[in-house]
Amino acid sequence: MTTCIKQKIQELDRNRAYAGRFLLRFDVLESTNSFCLETTSVLKRPGLAVIANHQTGGRGSRGRTWEPGRGRHLFCSLVIHPPIQPELFPAMTLFAGLSVFRVLEDLGAGDLAIKWPNDVLIQGRKVCGILCESRNAGDARAVVAGIGINISGDHRQFPRHLWNRLTTLEEHGINISRLELMDRIAGKLDNILKTARGCNAKSPDVHKIFRQWEAASSSIGREVEFQRMAGDKYVRGIISGLDSHGRLLVRTGNGKLTRVLSGRVRYL
Repeated sequence: MTTCIKQKIQELDRNRAYAGRFLLRFDVLESTNSFCLETTSVLKRPGLAVIANHQTGGRGSRGRTWEPGRGRHLFCSLVIHPPIQPELFPAMTLFAGLSVFRVLEDLGAGDLAIKWPNDVLIQGRKVCGILCESRNAGDARAVVAGIGINISGDHRQFPRHLWNRLTTLEEHGINISRLELMDRIAGKLDNILKTARGCNAKSPDVHKIFRQWEAASSSIGREVEFQRMAGDKYVRGIISGLDSHGRLLVRTGNGKLTRVLSGRVRYL
């Protein structure tokens, strides 16, 4: 299996250091993220991008399934050995989301926004979902950034109950191939990681990236219910931004700022 994979790996862009330097393509995978996480030789290959024409069991956040529709969409995962301090590893989802945002902005998408922690929206409807997962890869810690983007067709290819929640790039006049879209996203993410290289939570470079994420987000100012800890009762508050580690800051009714982890927020 390892030899077979090595024979299929292509060079995508030798100038990249962390994301999208190499490419591995498949017709069908159950999940690009699962494949990367479960294949040791792939997980140990920093800069490798894995793309599939079709997924049979794509995964989203909090155990949800990724609804692929019936059109031509992007299913890819980027294997990254982040050049940042471990305290910032949870921010990889934010870095990936900002990369997608910048690419779609360059392509002319209007009314574009990031919804914390892992969705990109056009006109309030989801066009992209991101799932970052980490695992040890020998002596290094690898992050697999899974990115799914609805490219072709329209919202009617999805189940009816999702029509007002999902959209595609084609619905907004954007036509692009899967490979070109993934290549552009990998390039943006590689640039962000070069900026954040060697940084910790006190770095002004990381602070600047987080401020750019806030400017692109539709979550700031939104009322939410959140849990301080898993299993706690939900508390209501207003999202005010990100802290120095990329965690969400929510201001509650008593004026106190609370840091919230991914997956414990319900938008109201």
